[in-house]
Amino acid sequence: LQGLAAVESALIRRAEQAAQRDDYDTAAYWLDTAGNIRPGNPTVGDARARIADTRAARVRALRDAGIAALPRQPRGLHEARTALAELLRIAPPGDPAAVELRERIALATH
Repeated sequence: LQGLAAVESALIRRAEQAAQRDDYDTAAYWLDTAGNIRPGNPTVGDARARIADTRAARVRALRDAGIAALPRQPRGLHEARTALAELLRIAPPGDPAAVELRERIALATH
């Protein structure tokens, strides 16, 4: 049982490392793999929640940075678009932060 826990722990660590690189698809892969080691064990669910919190915080930070950049014309528009591109890369599909930043950029350009 200790061996299984060690394998699970190593896979969770790989997921956390992927999340630190903003690679949430790879993080999900490692968490799914870890979830098959000891099904029903709450460890993977806890790690999944921590990574989801990290992702949400990163998405909010990118949204906030993009919004804060908009008043600094003309460079701010480029910075906001760069933040939006990164946000779209890491946010779950349909994330409201992406919609909000996209709308703010559109308003700033019209």
